[in-house]
Amino acid sequence: MRHRERASAGRVDFAVLMDDPERYRGRPVTVVGELKGLTPMPVSEGADGVEGLWEAWILNAQSWPNPWCVRVIEIPAGIPQGSRLTQPIRVRVTGFFFKKYGYASEGGFHKAPLLLAKQMQWLRSEPQAAVPLAGLGPWLMGVAAVIAGGLGMMVWGFRVRDRRLE
Repeated sequence: MRHRERASAGRVDFAVLMDDPERYRGRPVTVVGELKGLTPMPVSEGADGVEGLWEAWILNAQSWPNPWCVRVIEIPAGIPQGSRLTQPIRVRVTGFFFKKYGYASEGGFHKAPLLLAKQMQWLRSEPQAAVPLAGLGPWLMGVAAVIAGGLGMMVWGFRVRDRRLE
């Protein structure tokens, strides 16, 4: 784990940060979510050692439908870029909370927490391993036996009633 992440306030809920920004201003905050936009920004000539700057928009379950805005100077090689990304790209960013950032959208004027970060981590999904069912076998067999027994009793009951009617 990186030093920034250890010092981070952790995964702060979107609403908590928006309701009490002074508590987190200047503190590192970690955001994990889906990258919805990643666009390059101009870098001023006086920015020592900064070769690139990107604006990232990240959504997660706590912020939905409002995104986090992150300005980052290092992005993973090969990560898709664009103002509206449609494929799911999971990322993790630890950055310093700067302020509430106002922006215009199709739905009107909104605010998002603005984080300033050095780098973004691309959480590439790996093939999911099969979930072992160890310990579930006896339970599944028991449920199947109960269902089969119930169905058997229903069929037997129908046959008995049919014989009486004959």
